[in-house]
Amino acid sequence: MATTKRTKRIFISHAHADKPLVDALVDLIETGMGIPSTNIFCTALEGLGIPSGASFIDYIKQQIRRPDVVLLLITENYLKRPFCLAEMGAAWAMSHRVIPLLSGRMSPGDVGGVLGATQILKVDQDSGLNQFFQELTTALRVSISNVPRWEAKKQQFLALVGSLQPKATLPAPEKTTVSGESELPLAHHIEGIWRAEFHYTDGSEYREIIEIRRESRNEFTGRIVPSLDNCPHTASIDHNRTKRIHASLSGTDMLTGVWYQPARPLTHGAFQLKVSQEDDSLLGGWLMFSDNKGIPVSDRWNWYRHVVGANSRFGVYGVTGAGKTTLCEHLQQRVMNCRFFSESGVIGDYMKRFHEESLEEFKLRSEAGRMEGRQKAFRFHAERIKNSCGVFVGDAHYSFPAERLGSLVQPHPDSRNGIQPVMPDAAWEIYQAIIYLDTPASIVKQRLQKQAQQTGRNEWASKLGVHEIQDWIDYEKEMLSRQCALRGKPFYVLSGDGAAAEIASQASVFVEQFKPTAY
Repeated sequence: MATTKRTKRIFISHAHADKPLVDALVDLIETGMGIPSTNIFCTALEGLGIPSGASFIDYIKQQIRRPDVVLLLITENYLKRPFCLAEMGAAWAMSHRVIPLLSGRMSPGDVGGVLGATQILKVDQDSGLNQFFQELTTALRVSISNVPRWEAKKQQFLALVGSLQPKATLPAPEKTTVSGESELPLAHHIEGIWRAEFHYTDGSEYREIIEIRRESRNEFTGRIVPSLDNCPHTASIDHNRTKRIHASLSGTDMLTGVWYQPARPLTHGAFQLKVSQEDDSLLGGWLMFSDNKGIPVSDRWNWYRHVVGANSRFGVYGVTGAGKTTLCEHLQQRVMNCRFFSESGVIGDYMKRFHEESLEEFKLRSEAGRMEGRQKAFRFHAERIKNSCGVFVGDAHYSFPAERLGSLVQPHPDSRNGIQPVMPDAAWEIYQAIIYLDTPASIVKQRLQKQAQQTGRNEWASKLGVHEIQDWIDYEKEMLSRQCALRGKPFYVLSGDGAAAEIASQASVFVEQFKPTAY
């Protein structure tokens, strides 16, 4: 015989360890309110849960789709069960009518999470049960005429709940804040920047940099922050500072709550992480219902303290054709944990994110418009690098001659003989040291002519004479040396005949021996 999957009107989410309390609640609903048990789905009780022969997971998934009301029987056991938290998150995400019921020594402030702004009813209090009566009958659109029967069953329920309560023990003294609220010892340890490694069931791993902020005494929110350490699918949207978690610390060493998929806001699940002051890690797991697989899925979620500014950052400058990109690529191979970014890449990424504009469209702007774009792009990139670890080298341009920029309405105060600085002030927020590639002007000339003939790129530069290129090089070295001295940043000049491997060897020694200062 086929098993019916008709959705019950009441879905009770509970921990199986609380079976005596669940039994009493169902009896209160059935005999105190006169609501038939056939309208109740509750896995802990015989006849109200999973029919014989039905799939446990499939049946629960079906029942939580369209109930009239979801009752959350929240206890200390409930908050320790990832499956219960997944049901809570599912009810919230599906916008069901939810009535949270609290039992035990817990207070509404201990719950937090997605129920932070929801009124939570205490089922061990007369007033809480009366309000539960009103809310449930209203949600089901039923009228109860036998009020004396309700009052009698309510008193029986309160007596039973009292007998189930654990004996109170004297709590350890808590620190208090200036406002008089008790302080949770582990709360401050949770705040800050974390590198979260989200392991998925198919073996893939998503790495994200998450900033945790404390919203109240025991409630926290976490948002993804811009970082070059974010995995690709997160890095593409990290400028949105997407909300990743909403969680609470319930006076224990477990951070429990709901997580949200950064690229798909409607996808969510539950998680639990163990908090310890002895090391800088939060280790635990996540759980969710998978629509495509039709089953709950779960895996590890490990967090490690992320040290902001634990990196070295070098700007590699030189005239067009000096070999900056080649040098950076060699450094990336030679220096451990070294990453390379280009000025055009920084600008192109920023324009795509915030203006839906390509790099070629950016180049069509006026020089004033391009300078404004460079400034904003480098400032955003500075924020991403601040939340990243490793060694970073970036190639960029300090200036361009008039042949590249044309005549300007408002030349830069430091311009000379038509050579105009284009390095934005925000670039100095990134670089801790400047490496200048002083390639002989004659070699630069040969490269530019060959490039123009083969690719058609930089034709304007190929028309410069050797003396003009040398003047350009001398100007950049003088100006960058002066700017570095004013800002207290090292300025390192690499000279040679253009042999990439030899120059990279010199640069790698400087990079590896460099001692960065705080960001």
